[in-house]
Amino acid sequence: RGLRLRLFGAIVRQDIGFFDTTPSGEIASRLTADCAEMANDLTWVFRFTIEAVVRLGSILLYMFVRSWRLGLLAIAIVPATALINRSYARFMHRNQQQVQAALADANAIAIEVIGAIRTVCSFAGERREQARYQAKVEKFYSLIVRQTAVQGVYYMVCNTFLINTCVQAALLAYGCFLVERGLLSHTVL
Repeated sequence: RGLRLRLFGAIVRQDIGFFDTTPSGEIASRLTADCAEMANDLTWVFRFTIEAVVRLGSILLYMFVRSWRLGLLAIAIVPATALINRSYARFMHRNQQQVQAALADANAIAIEVIGAIRTVCSFAGERREQARYQAKVEKFYSLIVRQTAVQGVYYMVCNTFLINTCVQAALLAYGCFLVERGLLSHTVL
């Protein structure tokens, strides 16, 4: 609520020249869609961060209590996943900015056309305006599809392959090695 109110206050305090160069549809889109997107992102970040810290802390504590050797092996994956997560976050940030800009462009056209529909119709510009709007929506759609594909690859590589497969296989193999050497009880595995 506060963000939306501050943004609106900042918009109405702009110089008149700002309104001459910025389409009203883009301003409206920024006020509605961007604020909603930020609220969703912040909610997700807080929830995910708390969940990840609690889960990781609990698992590591349990592993170090059961076997410090296996605990060290388990945290060895953290640097690799941190690098992947950082690259993924950078991509998502850049892509999300493009997604929001594409959505704002499409909304700007829609609001302008609807606001001047009599003029558009009097000049038989319906098809031209439809084509302009479609081009912006297609750009938005392609960015969302790209984002979804990257998310799929990220979860496949980071979660499924690295964490669920590599780490568990390494823990099992090293655990078997420790059991054979008498350094770990078979009940820990």
